[in-house]
Amino acid sequence: ALSADEARARCGGTAPPPELIRLTDARGGDRYPEFQFGAGDVSPCAVVLEVNRVLLADIGPWGAAAWWLSGNSWLGGTPASLLGRLPDGELVGAATALAEGD
Repeated sequence: ALSADEARARCGGTAPPPELIRLTDARGGDRYPEFQFGAGDVSPCAVVLEVNRVLLADIGPWGAAAWWLSGNSWLGGTPASLLGRLPDGELVGAATALAEGD
């Protein structure tokens, strides 16, 4: 996970968008799971922001993190590991089905 300063740097020096999963660590600092940023990218992955909006990551960041990092039988793996390997629409669809209770 990235520190708040590292996440800010990956966001081009601006505050990370509220759609990113932000977890508070035991010392009260913010941590941002690194999968939310593409390899070497200076900005968060667009599909991550979209899925996080669907999952209401700003309200329930731990639940959103669990969705991304847990096995998903519909997708055939953990959503975070499938970024860039599956079409973005499949990730959004899986998150939407969960949010809508399908």
